[in-house]
Amino acid sequence: MNPNTFSIIALLASVFFAGAYLRGEISRKQELKNELKAIQEQQERTMAKVDSVNAQYLRDKMALLLSTQQLYGQIETVLQAKGSNTKQLQKVGKEIHDAKTELAIQTELLKAEARRQRIILLPPEGQ
Repeated sequence: MNPNTFSIIALLASVFFAGAYLRGEISRKQELKNELKAIQEQQERTMAKVDSVNAQYLRDKMALLLSTQQLYGQIETVLQAKGSNTKQLQKVGKEIHDAKTELAIQTELLKAEARRQRIILLPPEGQ
C-alpha cells in the first residue's frame, strides 16, 4: 500500500470521525437547549402559579383585615354600651338605695308616731 493512500484513508477516517463527533456535539447542544427551554417553561408555569397563590393570599389577607376591623368596631360599640349600662345600673342602684333609706326613715318615723300616739300596728296579712 502506498503511503499516500494510507494518509488519504487516515485523513478520510479522521474527517469521518470528526464529523461524527461534531454531529454528536451539535445534537448534544440541541438537546441541552431543549432541556433548558423546558426548564424555563416549567419555571414560568411555576412562577405563574406562585403569583396566583400570592394574589389569592393578598385577597384573603385583605378580607381578614376588613373582618378584623369590623370586629374591633363591634367590640368598641359593645364596650361603650357596657360602660353606659354600668353607669345606668349604678345610678339605678343608688336610686334604689336612696329609696330604701328613705323608706326606712319614713317607717321609723311612722313607728315613732304610732308609739307616741299608742297605735298598734299590725303586720300586713300573709306574713
